[in-house]
Amino acid sequence: MADSANVVRWVLALGGKFLRIVPGTTTIVIAATLVSQLAMLLAYLLPLKVLILLGSDGVPSYFPDFLASFDHRTLVVALGTAAGVCYLLHLLAERIIDAGSDQGAKRLLAHGRKMILFEDQDEIAARSYRRYAHALACGVFVLLAFGLLIWVYPRLAMFAVTYILVAILFFVLGNRWSASLAARLRNPRKPVFAASGLGFLCAFVWMVADFLGDTPPAFFSALIGLLLCRQLFSRTADAAVEITNLYAQRVNLNALFFHRQVLLRTPEEIAGIWALFVPERRTEWVVPVVSELAEIPASATVETRWQQTGIRNVLALEVGTEPEEPSRWLLRLYDASCSSQAINAATLLGAMPAGVLPTPVFLGATTVDDFHCHAFRWSGLERIPPAEVGAAVSNIMKRMLEVEPPPDLVARYGRSHPYLWQRLDRSLFTRLLLVAEGAEQRKQIGDLDASWDEICRVLQMLPLVLINPELNAETLRYEGEGEPVAVHWGRWSLDPLGTGWSTQAKQLDELSACLEQASTRAHRAALSDVSPAHARLAACVHAMEQLLARQQYVQALQLIPRLLGELDSQRSPVSELATA
Repeated sequence: MADSANVVRWVLALGGKFLRIVPGTTTIVIAATLVSQLAMLLAYLLPLKVLILLGSDGVPSYFPDFLASFDHRTLVVALGTAAGVCYLLHLLAERIIDAGSDQGAKRLLAHGRKMILFEDQDEIAARSYRRYAHALACGVFVLLAFGLLIWVYPRLAMFAVTYILVAILFFVLGNRWSASLAARLRNPRKPVFAASGLGFLCAFVWMVADFLGDTPPAFFSALIGLLLCRQLFSRTADAAVEITNLYAQRVNLNALFFHRQVLLRTPEEIAGIWALFVPERRTEWVVPVVSELAEIPASATVETRWQQTGIRNVLALEVGTEPEEPSRWLLRLYDASCSSQAINAATLLGAMPAGVLPTPVFLGATTVDDFHCHAFRWSGLERIPPAEVGAAVSNIMKRMLEVEPPPDLVARYGRSHPYLWQRLDRSLFTRLLLVAEGAEQRKQIGDLDASWDEICRVLQMLPLVLINPELNAETLRYEGEGEPVAVHWGRWSLDPLGTGWSTQAKQLDELSACLEQASTRAHRAALSDVSPAHARLAACVHAMEQLLARQQYVQALQLIPRLLGELDSQRSPVSELATA
């Protein structure tokens, strides 16, 4: 209840700020929002009345008396026209709301006389200003609708207000005592609108029961009352969601609108995935997960130790039994924002045979409180010294050249993601021409454009290899006798051989040497037909893609001569392969 009081105080303070600084604009926006809501309601309601009239010979007896004096045809035309006018009035009110919100937000920001606090602050201010006006207009609408409902159908009005009070009490107490409900209320739209829909259903059932009683209401009063009740619940839900979303951004809004408030971030509560790593809670989920995936007794006592992943919102624990056993495990948990990475990694690790990928033994995947969890065997793994990271990355990439992706995995990837030759098209030459200086660079761009189809054919003929773009000191470990392994595979991809290699001369020479060695081992037959020049071409094209994505156009122009040189070095083999 104290939290609810804080919300009310903050909402009143924000509204007072708006009314003091921009009273006219705020009043206009609130009035326009109310008009928009009423006009939209009538625009939906009046066509129903027209359909009722069209299905009857005259004006039904339950229509208001003042409508009975009109001719049937005249009434149909008048109500249909009124519906169109109401919709146009709704559109006009929305335009006024947009213009007023922008103007009001700008005046509020100008009054604060502050520096730029964060990106898109003007849009955030205008959107928040409109949300507040919408919430306040919903409140006014609810009061008007409730007053009209008391006049039309008092018993339904008492039921509606009772249900709203019970729903508010349920959410307040549930947020305090139920962790699952509190988690759902962090995004309040679904639960609040579900409560709104349930309220309307309960109101309908209550009204039917009232009709079956001894003193049923008038039909027209019941119809109007039911429509008002629907809008009453809907607008209450709208106001609750808007205020909750505004309060969630109060740190930013306080800094934007309140003169003496600065942008000061408050420490976040330990919630969500982080709550699972509180020392007292670890055993609750670690033992069941390890018991499920590593087949240890459910009664085992374990010790845990934090492991840094180097990946945002991916957390890990090293787990071992007490007393310490030679075998240990690594549990990696993925926050909801990283769920796609968790699914990608599980898809790859589950599809590859054991021992093929340079990675610790993957035991399986499960979920902990709706968070994805991966388990690995973690015996004898050591961090790689910074001076040895470069060599470890090269080692991993060499070994991945010989990994043959399973056909099913290739098919699934091809149906979901574009390959390197599909991600780039001729539109890239437009910006390069804007940056190019001199006739020589423009000629090189023209030569690249003319050769682009040939380059794409070369890339398509190359065998596909697995690419892991996140190989660094945090995601690599030494296993066994100094063999490096990669722990994180959340952003793996399949691309033509050579993708991901550096375009430095030393690295390209190393790529050529790796191909020659791999072709003699016969681990992967497809490597024996690959020309080193084609692999180097793929490396250059991928580097071009990365430079263009970072808008490093000068470096991209400098790379074009090397790319064309790799293409020219073995044009004959390209032609022969294309013909074949």
